[in-house]
Amino acid sequence: MAVIAFATLGVRAASLTIDQAGQHFSQKSLTLTAGDTVVYANRDDVIHNISVIDQDDDADDLGLQRPG
Repeated sequence: MAVIAFATLGVRAASLTIDQAGQHFSQKSLTLTAGDTVVYANRDDVIHNISVIDQDDDADDLGLQRPG
């Protein structure tokens, strides 16, 4: 599972990628600023469920991501 934290600094938005391969994420955690975009790249041959957990431990289920 990858954990994503949000920060609210006045920094330009970025696009960040988390890869899934070998049933592991490329990063354990990721800190974002408001407006950032996260791209999930499923390079496995199995379906993954994507959940985002914020700094208050509230989870948002983004659903299943097929390989590719």
